[in-house]
Amino acid sequence: MQLGLLADELGYHFPPALPEQIPPSNSNLHHYFSETEHVVSHAFLKYFRENGGVDIFGYPRSEFMYEDGYIVQYFQRARMEWHPEIASGSQMRLTNLGEIYLGRFPVHEGATGPFRPGELYSVTGLDISASVRYAITGRQGIQTVFVYVNDQQQQPVQGAAVRMVVHYQSGDQPYEFKPTNASGFTRCGFDLSPSLPGRKVVIDVTVMHGDSTATTQTLFLPWW
Repeated sequence: MQLGLLADELGYHFPPALPEQIPPSNSNLHHYFSETEHVVSHAFLKYFRENGGVDIFGYPRSEFMYEDGYIVQYFQRARMEWHPEIASGSQMRLTNLGEIYLGRFPVHEGATGPFRPGELYSVTGLDISASVRYAITGRQGIQTVFVYVNDQQQQPVQGAAVRMVVHYQSGDQPYEFKPTNASGFTRCGFDLSPSLPGRKVVIDVTVMHGDSTATTQTLFLPWW
């Protein structure tokens, strides 16, 4: 039996790894998957290999990133979350993508497939997630923030206005994104400003669509 590609069906597709992120060769620490052009590393790679690999999780759809307060990585069939606060046992957890899918595409009793309400309702609430390309950075370079926007039915919201404020010790820097696309996705790249190593840089993200507004945060850590 072939497992469904839930993360793919939910639209979690991130840009390929940059050349400097690709290891010169695969090892126990890093593995580059040319099939989807992403890298799996460290604890994520160990968990991936010990629990079924591609057959269970599919190929990676992102590099690891900060999202919802955790370091996470997307695969075709899964979203892994690293939980360092867990004292014993595996620190890796899997997001319940099946629950997210059913929330986005509810199945009516007696129906043979997911119900997609389309334009039969208006957007009254926004559910947003934001993540960074690099969880750990140098003090110079380019960072990218990725944002997904869904409505109260977990349907992608197209045309949402997205802005963010990057909070450096030296001052705040605001940025505007392009409106979200048909998958509810947008991204914004920016040049890093000098920052003290080891001090988290918090990013506040605000999304507006019609009369609805929602906020979230992500962050990264300058280190070298």
